[in-house]
Amino acid sequence: MREHAVVFGNESPLVGIVTEPDSGVSGAPVCLFLNAGLGHRVGPNRLYVSLARRLAKLGLTSVRFDFSGIGDSPPSPSLDDSEERGVNETTQAMDFLVESLGPSTFVPVGLCSGANIAFALATRDNRVRGAVVINAATVPSAHSDEQVREARRRAEAYHHKARLADWKSWMRVLTARSDLPALSRSTLRLARRAVGLNKKPQHDVDFGLLPELDRSGVELLAVYTEGDIGLELLASHVGPFENLASLPRVQLEILRDTDHILTPLWAQAQLEQLMVDWMSRRLGIGQVAVARSASHAL
Repeated sequence: MREHAVVFGNESPLVGIVTEPDSGVSGAPVCLFLNAGLGHRVGPNRLYVSLARRLAKLGLTSVRFDFSGIGDSPPSPSLDDSEERGVNETTQAMDFLVESLGPSTFVPVGLCSGANIAFALATRDNRVRGAVVINAATVPSAHSDEQVREARRRAEAYHHKARLADWKSWMRVLTARSDLPALSRSTLRLARRAVGLNKKPQHDVDFGLLPELDRSGVELLAVYTEGDIGLELLASHVGPFENLASLPRVQLEILRDTDHILTPLWAQAQLEQLMVDWMSRRLGIGQVAVARSASHAL
């Protein structure tokens, strides 16, 4: 495995790290790791570093770079909003890699805001062969104010219920480190809401941009942590997740008992394995990568 720094960009320099395997898989796409919020290119909990190095063991090249104004990349003079600028700068990364390394296809990978950019890029650039979106809030399309309010209520109710079941939360109450009256008021308010939240919302099914991606041959791995507002927004469009079975190129995975940025090491390992399996089965990276994955597991 080899890692080296690169600088590219049209309007302002963008700084990244390319991770290359000792011997690559012929025709494999290059993975692009996109900043999560204002976090550095290493990713939350250095998630992108470990993912890039795991993929290198499979013979896959990747680049993790900083958008303008984040990490080592200076601010851009562009007046575009952050998502549009992120799409443009990821396009510049692909152009640079085509010229320097010669790949023809790419797989953007992002968490939170990075996932939103990865999804937007997949709908616009035909060089995108697949995308991995983690806790994306824009799948499958734009949301109405009603959908956002409902998703927020459901996410709040889920997390509050989880706190009530956590003995550490009750220890904080018993040791006077939590505000018991405020906790009681919050519990009562959310309990009242829960009366109307027992059933999933009954909206018309709206797959948004997903059918277009499916028809164009783009594979999508959508990973969510249970209770994330992005997952609730997805449910507000598609209804029961079983409905996604009509879109064979869309794979939904839900990770339980973890947080938005996958802090536990077991959650990161689970995500790594999901990506490896998905790339092997859905992107056809071949028996070479499968064999390397099995060897790495040993």
